[in-house]
Amino acid sequence: MFQPSVGSSDFVVIDMKFEFRREDIDVKKNVLIVGGTSGVGNLLAEHYVSDGHNVCITGRKNPFLEGATYKELPITNASASMGADLDRVLQDFENINTLIYA
Repeated sequence: MFQPSVGSSDFVVIDMKFEFRREDIDVKKNVLIVGGTSGVGNLLAEHYVSDGHNVCITGRKNPFLEGATYKELPITNASASMGADLDRVLQDFENINTLIYA
């Protein structure tokens, strides 16, 4: 129900409430999870995949998660190879909306 109120000018202000259901909004995100092959990262990957998002998991071992893309990305002290590995991942999985470092 709304309550119209009249101000000093010749217009009426109506207070209305809008409700949106999650089913009404279809937003698919590209989610990159660095360290998503096990533990919390893997659980988050499962969640995002089940929600219908495009998920890329990086790590040392492939978790074989159906619906997700896996890219090998070992985290090491070798900064030169780390930069090249990150570039390769970003070329293959573009337009990232969400980045998770687990």
